[in-house]
Amino acid sequence: MFKKSDKNTPGNIFSGIPSILNGNFLKQYSDTDGWHNQFHKQIALRIDESVFKVIYSEKTGASNAPVCVCQFW
Repeated sequence: MFKKSDKNTPGNIFSGIPSILNGNFLKQYSDTDGWHNQFHKQIALRIDESVFKVIYSEKTGASNAPVCVCQFW
């Protein structure tokens, strides 16, 4: 079953990263102009997930994993 992801959810798969970084590593990770944050903003959030709906069955199986699961914040 197709289920569109909520791009405004505060929880994400990277929520634990800031807690294990310090110094320059934390500064680079937190940089809003960093490549990973720009990729998230400019590419990942713009993916139209609805085009993938046709590959999911409405009768069997669990809902899909969101296409955009790479949330950094």
